[in-house]
Amino acid sequence: MQCLIPDCSKKVLAKNLCQAHYDRKRRYGDFYTRPDFLQCQSCKAEFKVYKQGNLPKYCQSCSIDHHRTKQRNDRRRKGLWENYKITLVEYEILYKKQKGLCKICKEKTTGRGAVKNTLAVDHDHKTGKIRGLLCIHCNTGLGLFRDNQSLLNEAINYLKENEDGNV
Repeated sequence: MQCLIPDCSKKVLAKNLCQAHYDRKRRYGDFYTRPDFLQCQSCKAEFKVYKQGNLPKYCQSCSIDHHRTKQRNDRRRKGLWENYKITLVEYEILYKKQKGLCKICKEKTTGRGAVKNTLAVDHDHKTGKIRGLLCIHCNTGLGLFRDNQSLLNEAINYLKENEDGNV
């Protein structure tokens, strides 16, 4: 079945209208109006609309930010599941339970990169059991000591022996 609008040969989506005409009718009240300017749903600034294509919801800069944030969240969600078999919701529960603080040093992380204030998921490499969330420094430290308690004890003894700075 074809769209009700003359000179439109697209397939019907709803109410005898194609996707484009249905959206226009729903948003603007008629089928033919294409506004020259729209208001961005994010920053509320007005932006110019191109003559062709779908009507955007966001201005160009907000659109880039929106898609970048969505991609980051998708990567984070996917990585958490593939590596640790936990969902983003489970990660958030752990994060809130620890009040956003590292489980070892009890400090709030101020990271660089894609997402600030994220904590690494610490897990036992043998069993896969999640032990908690750690800052980048504590997580890297455990990893460099290969989760070996005797190595960590040796490092502690070394630090105690050389506390005064004399060699």
